[in-house]
Amino acid sequence: MIAIDAAVLDYAASGRAENTRRAYKADRADCERWCVARALDPLPASTAQVGVYLASLAGGLKSSSIGRGLAALVAWHREHGHLLETASGPAAKFDKATP
Repeated sequence: MIAIDAAVLDYAASGRAENTRRAYKADRADCERWCVARALDPLPASTAQVGVYLASLAGGLKSSSIGRGLAALVAWHREHGHLLETASGPAAKFDKATP
């Protein structure tokens, strides 16, 4: 795995509005709690794991909130040098970019 310099992460984060950063942080923390409760590693997560997590949110959140949660997880993985595939598989249903 490639080590990512803190300055690079700061630069990437600075491109987002404060409310978005706060929401992403909350989304990541929620996913981490969900994973820990199920003895799963949150990072890197499999697409199946992310799909099941997002589906678990479907009863209580709007689809836009679930989509933001997916975006937060994709960004979190990217920041740590991992690719989270969302164009296919279980997470694709929640990916706004997927037709």
